[in-house]
Amino acid sequence: ERLRRYYAGLDEQGQAGLQREGGWMLDLAECFRQYGLFRIEAQGALKDIRVRPRLGDCLEAMAIRGVPVAIVSGSARDFIWWVLAKNRLDRLVDEVYALHLLFDSPDGRLIGYQSETLVTPSSKGQRSREFAAKHGVPEERIFGIGDSLVDCNIGGLKEHRLGVAESDRQAELIRPVMGHVVHVDQGFGPVNDWMNSQLDQLLG
Repeated sequence: ERLRRYYAGLDEQGQAGLQREGGWMLDLAECFRQYGLFRIEAQGALKDIRVRPRLGDCLEAMAIRGVPVAIVSGSARDFIWWVLAKNRLDRLVDEVYALHLLFDSPDGRLIGYQSETLVTPSSKGQRSREFAAKHGVPEERIFGIGDSLVDCNIGGLKEHRLGVAESDRQAELIRPVMGHVVHVDQGFGPVNDWMNSQLDQLLG
């Protein structure tokens, strides 16, 4: 709870991740390890998380067009895959770049993590470009979607970077690093519209 309050405070100021590279996730993973977190406990805590309305529509549309999709996150890879699977969206995501947690096979206890897999604010852009290169996509054709200042270097061209916000305050905070900003407090519909228009221009 203390970690959450500390990093939430930084996030409100637009400083999360900028003051300490990836510190919150490593701190959290270490807390989980010392506590002796079990895989089943983590899955139980995440089981009721639902993604935004129409996110599935957006992913389906990209799958139909053959657009490879990656999630680049400062969170934990296992957590993200579990939430995607619970929402039946894991088949629509090609890869997740995030911290790898290590669970003991016999009882599923968290025993560590691979710190080299941690995604930091400064490495988000690099990871997104690595994914694009893997799929033969040039930098100028990468589309990135983010909700904070730490997403400022995802992809290549700024005009291909979409900011998503739940409030006017958040929108104004991230606007300087995004090519365009939409509100998603009512769902992912505006993101779908933006992506479809971009892909129509690019792919026809």
